Amino acid sequence: MKFYEVQKYFMDIPAFMNVSFVIASPDKWDALPDEYKELLKEYVKNLMEKGYRMSEEGGKNARAEIGDKMTDLVLTDEIRNAMREAAKSVWQSVRNDIGSELCDAYLSIAGRTE
Repeated sequence: MKFYEVQKYFMDIPAFMNVSFVIASPDKWDALPDEYKELLKEYVKNLMEKGYRMSEEGGKNARAEIGDKMTDLVLTDEIRNAMREAAKSVWQSVRNDIGSELCDAYLSIAGRTE
């Protein structure tokens, strides 16, 4: 995407790379035999893991292509903590929009509480 044409610096910030949903009608899901449900759960788990690996590899490859056209900055604990503090109001907005249950589940997956 040629970010180096519009910015001088790059900071690798680990975050959720993407969010994907696999959705099924509760009626259809409940009608499936348990062994099919387990197969589908395993398939989706593998699909998501592969998607994350591909996204991570794509990011590394893109950064390698940029080479020395951008200066790398280190994500320090001070910067990370400042970003977390700044995001608190966003999480409250998300909670207001989608509810605490879904928000907490999302954060739990990331090993976070806020």
